[in-house]
Amino acid sequence: GCCSSHLKMAYADNVACPPIAAYAVDTTGAGDAFWGAVLSRISAKSLPQIQSLSIKELERIVDIGNAAGSLTTTKKVPFLLCQ
Repeated sequence: GCCSSHLKMAYADNVACPPIAAYAVDTTGAGDAFWGAVLSRISAKSLPQIQSLSIKELERIVDIGNAAGSLTTTKKVPFLLCQ
């Protein structure tokens, strides 16, 4: 399968980030991995840097999130029984 993202920005049209092909075994945690990667990249920046991110920089950040989410789907997540 493929995992792609669309980014909507106040000052731009929708920005589509290309999908990353992966043999999906288990999609558990793919969204968490995506957002973890995206937020990790953004939180490493100062507020002025965040406010001045270009479309190209945002596309790169989302591409990294896509890669993380896609990679996460290629392995089976062990089931943990919580009591």
